[in-house]
Amino acid sequence: MTKERRSNVPSDVLYLAVCAIKDKCPAAERIAGMDLGRLYDYSSFHNVEPLVGKALLRFFSGEDADGCVDGGLHVETEQETAQIMAKFQEAVHKTARKNLLLDMERTVAEQWLEQNGIWYVSLKGAVLHSLYPTAGLRKMADNDIWFDSAYTEQVRDYFVSQGYRIVSYGKANHDVYSKDPVYNFEMHRSLWHKGENKVWDRYYDEIRNRLVRIENREFGYRFSEEDFYVYLIAHAYHHHASDGIGIKIFADLHYYLKANREKMDFVYIAEQMEVLGITEYEETLRGLTEKLLGDERAVLTDAENEMLVRMLGSGAYGTLKNRADGRMDALMEDGEVLTLRLKIKYFFKRFSPDEEFLKAYYPFFYRHKWLRPIGNLWRVVRGIFVHPRVLWREFCHILHKGKK
Repeated sequence: MTKERRSNVPSDVLYLAVCAIKDKCPAAERIAGMDLGRLYDYSSFHNVEPLVGKALLRFFSGEDADGCVDGGLHVETEQETAQIMAKFQEAVHKTARKNLLLDMERTVAEQWLEQNGIWYVSLKGAVLHSLYPTAGLRKMADNDIWFDSAYTEQVRDYFVSQGYRIVSYGKANHDVYSKDPVYNFEMHRSLWHKGENKVWDRYYDEIRNRLVRIENREFGYRFSEEDFYVYLIAHAYHHHASDGIGIKIFADLHYYLKANREKMDFVYIAEQMEVLGITEYEETLRGLTEKLLGDERAVLTDAENEMLVRMLGSGAYGTLKNRADGRMDALMEDGEVLTLRLKIKYFFKRFSPDEEFLKAYYPFFYRHKWLRPIGNLWRVVRGIFVHPRVLWREFCHILHKGKK
């Protein structure tokens, strides 16, 4: 007789990801009752299918366990179990293949940058995925490279010459290039959207002077171990405070600290967190990570539990709900009650964005102020045709926000 299905899929995914990171076989009593199909979907939502797959594949292989509890999994047949496990196995293989291809293509791009005297720094997953114990455990969407923005046009021409299509150019802080089958590059002209936070603008304008030149390269640079950690936390905070960030950050922090903790100056790191105003966030995120991956009996603080709940619901790229709530919170004064007037103000702000938004995402209308009314109307019409469901969900969420 099949056991009753447990409904807490987020908790199951987190548990299996933690097992994989800790190189621990999942307990049979935890596996019993899990819905593999929903596990796969939710793992994909967080971009951790390879980690969850690693834990499940270890369990079903019988290593350190007796295998599946008879009738314990919520699947109709053994064939269904095999099909879902094949999807997890495929996720590991596809991730390993894509990462290898992205690494090879990044090497080619870096050689071109070297030959043309353009300084560059690899960011995010391009650095982190190699710290994981085996290939294929950390998914990468693209190669992120920070480069000398004085050469923006030359970099664009290079990618076009290599068969890439321009996905985005001259908007926000990075340009995006894509080529089949899996090649994607985000070429960062700056590390952050200018104008969002003046303190961060100054901080990351100056960090160029603290970069470390890579051995045997003339124009290739990297962050120091401390500055990369600070950037990793700041990047996580940026997403957490807006759309949200998922549970993959736990693995990133764990493997980064495991590789670099002994040579890091945490007094310096604390000073940088203070400058950026994210000391509390860093302490909460690091404490939460250490508790999840350490003593299973550790009790989470209220701040850690609140952070975990938000992260479990955010997925790898955040949610529309989080973004809309963040925009609404920015409009409200301390202690202000949500009213219809505020909702109208929200929609007006969405229809008529501020100068910094236009400068980053619609530079043409930023430069030609007299065309902005037409630009605002064009944004709405374009949004209706390009992503009508997204706009409708945002409208409904704000309209019903605060109602019981």
